[in-house]
Amino acid sequence: MPKGRARWQITLDCLTLLNMLGKASRMQLYDEVFGNEENLNRWLGRLVKKWRAVEELDENGRKYYTKTDVGHLLKSILKYHSDVCYPLKEILVGFEPSFSPPEKTDQSLTGVPERRGQPPCPR
Repeated sequence: MPKGRARWQITLDCLTLLNMLGKASRMQLYDEVFGNEENLNRWLGRLVKKWRAVEELDENGRKYYTKTDVGHLLKSILKYHSDVCYPLKEILVGFEPSFSPPEKTDQSLTGVPERRGQPPCPR
């Protein structure tokens, strides 16, 4: 896993891989998304047990992972995180009078809105 990737990006990468493959083995997730056993176990703990965005399947003694309905929804939200993070923060955390979201920018070539020069969504 490359250093410096944001948590939303790691989650989106995992859900995108599961979307492309339908289901993935631990080794596929290890190689393509997480990069080491510690990250793999930590993130699968979140995705499977805590968030229920991914389901663990046991087929012939091998573990596979697939997206749940929550995972599909979470992927949709994360794909457009730059547009939804500020309203969600305001809804979940509360309104901060001195805070204003950055201006909208044009769409990138992929069709995903970008906010160039703006910091990531505040926590």
